[in-house]
Amino acid sequence: KCNNKIKMESSKTEAEGYDFDFVEDPSEDMKCPICLLVLRSPQLTSCCGHHFCCECVDKVLREKGPCPLCNVLSFTTMLDKGTERKVDQLLVKCSKESGGCSWVGALSKLNQHVNTDCAFSTTECQYSCGVNCTSREMKIHLLLCPKRPYVCKFCGYAGVFEEMSKMHWPVCRKYPLPCPNECGIRDIERQHMDQHLMKECPLSTVACEFSFAGCHVRGTQEKLAVHSRVNMQQHLSMVAGMCNQLMQLDVGARMQEELKVSTQEMKNVLKTHKEEMNELSLKTVSLQEEIEELKQENQLLKSYVFIPPFDIVMNSFHSQKDQNEQWIGPPFYSGVGGYKMCLTVDANGSEDGDGTHVSVYVSLMKGENDAYIKWPFRGTVVIQLVNQREDKNHFEQEIIFSHETGNEAAGRVMEGELAESGLGVSTYIKHTDLKYNVSKNIEYLKNNSLQFRIVQVQVKH
Repeated sequence: KCNNKIKMESSKTEAEGYDFDFVEDPSEDMKCPICLLVLRSPQLTSCCGHHFCCECVDKVLREKGPCPLCNVLSFTTMLDKGTERKVDQLLVKCSKESGGCSWVGALSKLNQHVNTDCAFSTTECQYSCGVNCTSREMKIHLLLCPKRPYVCKFCGYAGVFEEMSKMHWPVCRKYPLPCPNECGIRDIERQHMDQHLMKECPLSTVACEFSFAGCHVRGTQEKLAVHSRVNMQQHLSMVAGMCNQLMQLDVGARMQEELKVSTQEMKNVLKTHKEEMNELSLKTVSLQEEIEELKQENQLLKSYVFIPPFDIVMNSFHSQKDQNEQWIGPPFYSGVGGYKMCLTVDANGSEDGDGTHVSVYVSLMKGENDAYIKWPFRGTVVIQLVNQREDKNHFEQEIIFSHETGNEAAGRVMEGELAESGLGVSTYIKHTDLKYNVSKNIEYLKNNSLQFRIVQVQVKH
């Protein structure tokens, strides 16, 4: 059976020879005399020793025809693996050359390049969201796809991101909410909100604890605490007056019982007031603890949405350099509610740095805050290539989005996930400078990886 192992779009059918754009025109002995294309699964005839494509000569044999060259009626064929190896090593251009791909490689590598590595080949999203884009854009899309697998970080519920934002988070019992009274506490679990509003929130409006004695004041917990301290004498007078009034009345057993209840309520209120005074003395300590918690939460927020400074690691450097691949880092923001962007790195260089340098660029991305921030982006992104030997002598570079930077790099991203063009340095650092420098104790490339640090993003307008 014929082995059509290289299947690519062609002007001919896959049953015939290879109709690709070869770097050099193959010699005639590499072409099939029947379809006149480069041999696919070359078959050697027993009669005259010529080569034909497997499918081409099989068709002749099925129709019981003679050899197309020597006209012998009966002949057999066999796969010529030596010629097949020569065909596999022929250099071809990528079928997406017209779209901008400059890849050149062995014919045997064409399938892998087009189906896996080519940045100009299109593919469908693996999460079945319907998006079809280039491999380069797909790397970004998979990080942001609304149908990507997602686990709620608050309660552990597993689903897809789109379901989280539209269906789960609005009912998640552990989802953090800000106090509706704006008391300053922002991360109250939904299941604890009622308790907070009724017993803890200093801005909730409640009745004075001496309302049973006739006090009609209402206010927040904080204001009522002050009210109780300032008006303690008046409250006691109200309670005493109520007791005297009840004692002077000719009341039955029911009213006498109510008097006892009121007296007990007064005792309970006074006891509660004493406990509240003790709690107030502890608030200074608890406030300090809350400040520390807020600092930790702020640090957690920065790590969650990737706000500078933070480090990212580019692995498999040599593989990406050999294959001329562009590495795309994780998205990060200029600040909370700010511009979304990412770092892109050409390990084997681009433009002036092609083959000699590492090229580094900053690319803007479509973000959730785009409608509320000013465009085009103006500012400076400070990047360091980290010395992995010790925490000094890092290689630092500023990438400046000035008023001269065009909209293709600094404008708002309206189509796709990534800006049309990135801004950076094509000759960021020489390949020779990545190796370990013993005298300076500097090593940028270690364990086949580079470590970049996004130091800061300064926004200017």
